[in-house]
Amino acid sequence: MTTINTSDDLLRLLEEDANFHQAARRLILTNELLELPTRFSAFVDRVDQFIAKQEQFNDRIEASLKRIDNSVGELKGNTARYVVAAHFGEIPELLGLEFQDSLSRQQLRQLIGPVGRNISSAGDWQSFIRADLVLITTNPDGETRYIAVEASYTADKRDTTLARRNAELLHSLTGHTCHAVVASVHNVQEIEAELRGPDVYWYQLDPADFTPE
Repeated sequence: MTTINTSDDLLRLLEEDANFHQAARRLILTNELLELPTRFSAFVDRVDQFIAKQEQFNDRIEASLKRIDNSVGELKGNTARYVVAAHFGEIPELLGLEFQDSLSRQQLRQLIGPVGRNISSAGDWQSFIRADLVLITTNPDGETRYIAVEASYTADKRDTTLARRNAELLHSLTGHTCHAVVASVHNVQEIEAELRGPDVYWYQLDPADFTPE
């Protein structure tokens, strides 16, 4: 039989005798404290599961917001095309030119013809036919000038690239000088310098034109 005379004896017995150690724990600690490690482990598991579900939920929300943002961007872009069409007379004035006519998609399709298909890729000439606005103008000397316009609520590099591409294609098809214009309310900083001309000009749209009456 083990005799305990001092606290050191007690501590030694707790360290050496596992059964005595467990019995002492049950006497000293409540059931709640004894079960705490197991409960905490279960709690951690539930927290991990919650975090995983929350991350999945956040991903779904982010994807939904992205789709909404893309839809709003497309809506603004489509609205910009309608808005810019109403400025067919003002845009030429920006370049000191006089408006004569605008070209429809059918007219652009006829203009590009087999020759245009040979000098450009399928993607380019199909995109060219869908140009936002193409104007025929004259300069003070009566010489024909074309203007290729790309419209957007917030213009970016894609708009300047399309405007320049369409202007170059028009020049190749007609032999006349053609100017590239981007019409927008705002522009990303990346293209600010490019829009100062002479390769691409900026026509600023009024935000009020996008507000329903």
